[in-house]
Amino acid sequence: MEDWLAAHPRWKSTRVAVQAVSRAFNYCLEQGVITSNPVKGLKATRPGKRVTYFTSEVEETLYRFANPALALAIKVCIHTGARPICEFGRVEARHVQVDEKGNMVWWFSAKEAKVKSKPRVVRIARCIVPLVEEAMKKHPTGKLFRDPHGKPWTIQTMHCAFTKVWRKLMREKVPRKGRPCKTILANLPLGSKLGSTSEAKQLLEADQAGHVPAICGGAIGAV
Repeated sequence: MEDWLAAHPRWKSTRVAVQAVSRAFNYCLEQGVITSNPVKGLKATRPGKRVTYFTSEVEETLYRFANPALALAIKVCIHTGARPICEFGRVEARHVQVDEKGNMVWWFSAKEAKVKSKPRVVRIARCIVPLVEEAMKKHPTGKLFRDPHGKPWTIQTMHCAFTKVWRKLMREKVPRKGRPCKTILANLPLGSKLGSTSEAKQLLEADQAGHVPAICGGAIGAV
């Protein structure tokens, strides 16, 4: 097994390969074909982090090309780190709460969260609070944020809307960093698109402290 893994030096991580082989042996073990898993305990390398983010230039262009509903979706997801569909697309007024520090949060029970083992708390940046409050007044029941047709966002409508904007962005030939994938919004949370996860966390902390990031101004602030 180790010789096989060593024969593929271009693999960035052996985790998937080890898991696949181990699962095959586990199945044979369950069926009584073998008496033990020969690769049990074999350590695999940890997968590397995939950094994907929007530069400020790309982000401003996205807002310029996007319709108001999509621009709002992108802005809220970036500044909260909320997952586009299972959190942003499903948040309702009942999820909006205030934590012990007086900051707005979205609270999803373990049953509603993507990871069912514990509740999910999404912290809301100050520049997003007015947008959430406005959405709560407009939609006191049901989903807070809607697509251009007034219906709750789905992964299909989000994907289609973002794909159109991404194609316009590619025609503009705006420099991009990270993974230039047109389905980036549908596949990944936007909390890390400004850079690394720690970078996004620093922006959120600065915003909650009253230091609104420059990204909230200009074209983005007009959304």
